[in-house]
Amino acid sequence: VSAKPAALKYADGGSYTGTLKDGKRHGKGTMVWANGDRYVGQWRAGKMHGIGTFTIKRGGSYNGDWVDDRMAGKGERVFRDGSVYSGEMKADQPHGKGIKRWRDGRTWAGRFIAGVQSRASGDSCVATWKNGNHYTGGWSRQGPHGKGVWSWKDGSRYDGSWVNGRRSGQGSFTWSNGTRY
Repeated sequence: VSAKPAALKYADGGSYTGTLKDGKRHGKGTMVWANGDRYVGQWRAGKMHGIGTFTIKRGGSYNGDWVDDRMAGKGERVFRDGSVYSGEMKADQPHGKGIKRWRDGRTWAGRFIAGVQSRASGDSCVATWKNGNHYTGGWSRQGPHGKGVWSWKDGSRYDGSWVNGRRSGQGSFTWSNGTRY
């Protein structure tokens, strides 16, 4: 049975325009919920599945891959606070490699686990702060951890070992005038 065009109105005020197969949303279509949220994209057996864009009326959106009504695969999520995540998704959350950008200019590129920047031993990241400071290297819950390079806006930089956000062990510091320690 092939998908057939349909326009449906639901008792709660929602609506669907697209194709149906066996009475379920299937193929391409647009669903508008009673609260104003909207999904435009691919459907399979009544669920968002494939590529689509979900827009939240109160703010925020997701454009990317869907599996059985869940954000999964690659996509871009705009949060209500204006921050943006681009990368891999799993179970509706950033999961895997990605980049998050905040409105104040901070960025963090690395691995995410269940929506949180990974602080697992051995994971590395690239972080930029709104004041122009920049860090590339290992990361822990407390900040830089393992080998990494911190660069300040004035051109100074520390290249070496970190433990829980503090310089520790071997490393070199270079001031903006080129003097090295």
